[in-house]
Amino acid sequence: MSTNRLALRLALIGLCLQAMHQPLRAQPLTRTVALIGDDAPGTPLGVVFAWGMEQAVIDSAGDIAFWSMLAGPGIGDPYQNAGIWLRSGAGLALVARGLQPAPGMPQGVYFNRISSSGLVLADTGLVGFQTGLDDPVFYPVNVPSAWVGTPNDIAAIVRRGDHAPGTPPNVVFGTPFSASSFYISGPAINSAGQSVFSAQLESPQIIDNQNGVWTGRLVAYIW
Repeated sequence: MSTNRLALRLALIGLCLQAMHQPLRAQPLTRTVALIGDDAPGTPLGVVFAWGMEQAVIDSAGDIAFWSMLAGPGIGDPYQNAGIWLRSGAGLALVARGLQPAPGMPQGVYFNRISSSGLVLADTGLVGFQTGLDDPVFYPVNVPSAWVGTPNDIAAIVRRGDHAPGTPPNVVFGTPFSASSFYISGPAINSAGQSVFSAQLESPQIIDNQNGVWTGRLVAYIW
């Protein structure tokens, strides 16, 4: 064996031994969930995701829920039309969007200004979020509420004006100081499908703000 060939083999062996002692470095795997300008599922043709994709959550399975404003034909106020989408193994699907009829509510009640804060995603795939309800019959202002569900199957767990369990009959979940304030916070959801939220209370005998925390399992919302 020539001296040059022996030297080359020794050099290669040295490089292999050096590599074996180097710590393994995981290569990041990055994938796109959605981009501004992409078609927004569950909306009319030509409606796309717009600026304001500022809130996203992920569960242990890698499913992702996010909030976004919209732009396109028929979209006026982008915040009023904002919505929540879920990216799962089944693809990208709409959970809820502004100006959509609110499931389980009387005709004419619709989502108004779905909040970007308070968005949660449980390992069960349940999405939790806060939204106002535009309900000219029940209240002439934006009615705060909290909802839980999956695409095509969502339900309210609490709404301003509902009786607060464990309190006197005339105590209800409370009134915000302004139409854009949410005095119902949460919900948070665990793997068993139980939810928890906090809320301000309202009644004739309550002078100062009083709050509480409630928990339960979503079965059905009765109007």
